[in-house]
Amino acid sequence: MKQTALKFGVAAGVINAVLMFALMSFWKEDQNFQMGELLGYASMVLALSMVFFGVRYFRNEHNTGSITFGKAFAVGLGIVLVASLIYVVGWFVYSRLIDPGMMDQYFETGMQAIRESDIDESAKAEKLEEMERYRSMYQNPLIEAGMTFLEIFPVGLLASLIAAVVYKKRPPEQK
Repeated sequence: MKQTALKFGVAAGVINAVLMFALMSFWKEDQNFQMGELLGYASMVLALSMVFFGVRYFRNEHNTGSITFGKAFAVGLGIVLVASLIYVVGWFVYSRLIDPGMMDQYFETGMQAIRESDIDESAKAEKLEEMERYRSMYQNPLIEAGMTFLEIFPVGLLASLIAAVVYKKRPPEQK
């Protein structure tokens, strides 16, 4: 099970990292962070399709064609954990080495949108203060890693649940 989780998790993580690096330059030109988030989650879903391949592979190749929901979920979860860790490392490479100013631009763009919004001044002040808190929290690498992990992990958790439901299969009845 560990081999399958590692093999398919690395594949999912690499696919997601490659797509992240490719897409960052695509949407960064026009500073459309909303489009970037949409493309980012779409690439996560694509990369995490490896959960389905991995669970099916494990069921068919290592488990004689049958698998319980729990075992299928565990295989999927293992794949997701590996992929999520690779995603976090890829994000650190991008945000710390390739484009260290990107997150400042992200926060400034968000704050500018708040300033230009039609909400009342006290609500604006509250939202701007909240954005500043997030910006300062994000300076801590552990918090940044946790927040980055929580971007992809819930998507993978859902993929693991769906794969476990789809691929669970009882062993044939013994006569």
